[in-house]
Amino acid sequence: MPKNLSLNERQKEIYLKYSGLALPRYTSYPAITGWKDTSTIPAIKEQLDATAHNQKAFSLYFHVPFCQRLCFYCGCSKEIMNPASEATQSVVQKYLEGLEREVAQIAHHIDSCVIEQLHFGGGTPNFLTVDQWRQLYENVLSRFTISEDAEWSVELDPRWVTEEEIKYLHEIGVNRVSFGIQDFEPKVQKAVNRIQPYEKVAQVMEWVRAQGIPFVNFDLIYGLPFQTEESMHRTLDQVIQLDPDRIAFYRLAVLPEMFKAQKSFIDKDLPEGADSLALNLLGINRFLAAGYEFIGLDHFAKSNDPLAVAARKDQLQRNFQGMTTGGNLPLLGFGPSAISMLDDVYVQNPKGIEQWLGMVDDHEYKRKSHILTEDDKIRREVINQIFCHGTIDKGYTESFYDIEFDHYFAKELQELKSLAQEGLVVMDTWNIRLTNPLGLLLRRVVAAMFDAYQPFGRGSQVG
Repeated sequence: MPKNLSLNERQKEIYLKYSGLALPRYTSYPAITGWKDTSTIPAIKEQLDATAHNQKAFSLYFHVPFCQRLCFYCGCSKEIMNPASEATQSVVQKYLEGLEREVAQIAHHIDSCVIEQLHFGGGTPNFLTVDQWRQLYENVLSRFTISEDAEWSVELDPRWVTEEEIKYLHEIGVNRVSFGIQDFEPKVQKAVNRIQPYEKVAQVMEWVRAQGIPFVNFDLIYGLPFQTEESMHRTLDQVIQLDPDRIAFYRLAVLPEMFKAQKSFIDKDLPEGADSLALNLLGINRFLAAGYEFIGLDHFAKSNDPLAVAARKDQLQRNFQGMTTGGNLPLLGFGPSAISMLDDVYVQNPKGIEQWLGMVDDHEYKRKSHILTEDDKIRREVINQIFCHGTIDKGYTESFYDIEFDHYFAKELQELKSLAQEGLVVMDTWNIRLTNPLGLLLRRVVAAMFDAYQPFGRGSQVG
C-alpha cells in the first residue's frame, strides 16, 4: 500500500457511481436482512454440540445494552436509561441474572473447549459499576476455560469511565479497550448529541496507558453533520496525537427510517458524494502517513497490532465485530440482540431486554436465525477472501469445496467483466484481484456480485 492514496477524475466518477449504493457490510453472509429461519434452544444446542465436537476454541461476545444518552448517529441495539435511578438498577440486576442463566444453559456444551477471545460491547459496557462488572466477570470465569493469552476487549464510553473502572478491567485481564470517538469538533458533537471534549479522552488514555492495558481502539465516523476537510484535519491531528493502536474509520450509514434519531439530521449539513470521498481519502492518507497499515475497508492498525500481523500472514477473518484475528473461531453471543455464529447456523437473540429475558426462560422461544446451505458457505468463503485478502483464490476455493469455480460462478464472472472494465478488479485464470486503489475502496461492490440473496444494490447498509 503506498503512503498516499489518490483517485484520478475518472476513478472518482466510478467511485461516486457505486459508493451511494445501499450494500451490506458483509459482517456475515448472508447479511442479517436475508435471514429467514427461526430456531429454539434445543435446535441451537444440537448445532452447538456439533460445532464443539469440531472446534477446540471459541470466541464470546456479551452485549451490554445500556446507555446514559442517545447518540443520534447510532444504529446499535441499546436502552437509554438513568444509572442513578433505582428502577434502572433493578433492570440492570435482572439483566445480570439473565446473563447468568443464559451462560449456564450454553457453557457446559463447550466445556472441552477454550475461550480465545472475549468481547464486551454495547450499548455502553462501562454503564455497569465495578461491583456489577465483578458479578459479570465471576459468572464468565466460573463457566468457561479462558486461554492464558486470550484477547479480552471492552468497548468504553470515555465520557463516563472512571479511573477505578480502568484499574479493575486491567486487574481481571482486559488487554484491549475500544473508545467511540467519532469526531472531536464541538459543532459536530453537538449535532450528534455526543459532547466529548478532547481533554476528557486524553485523561482516560492516560489512565489506560498507566495501568498497562496494551491495546487501544478508536472508532471514528466520517459523513457526520458539519464535517469538512478542515475540521477533519483537526480531529485527525488529535487522534494521531493520542496514538491508538487500531482505528476504525466508518462511513455514516444514513438510514433515518431505521434509526429514528437520524431524522434530526438536515441533508444540507451532511457531506455527501465528492465531499464524503474527500473525507475518506483524507483519513486514509493521514493514517498511512502516521504509520498505520490499511487493513481493509475501514480498518487501520499499527504494524505490531495483532490485526496487522494477521493481515500480513493472510490470517484475517470477518465477523459481526468487523475484521478479526480470531481465525475461524465460532462465536457465541450473550445478551439482548447478541449474535452467535456456529458452523452451520447464525442466531440472533431478541433485541429488547424483556423479550430476551423471556427467551432465556422459554426453551421454545423462537430466535431469528439462518441455517447455512452449502452454497451459502461457498459464497461466504469467496466474500471473506474479498474483504480479508483482496483476492479470490479460485484454486483454493475449488479444492476446499470440490467445485469448478468458473462453472459454479459463470453468471457472476460474466457480471464482473463490467467491474474489470471500470478498473475495480483484475481477472486471470486463477485469481480475481481487487485493484489499488479503486477496488480496495469499493470491495463491498465486488462482494455484492456474489450475493445470491438480494439484487445488486438493493440491500441494507447494516448486517
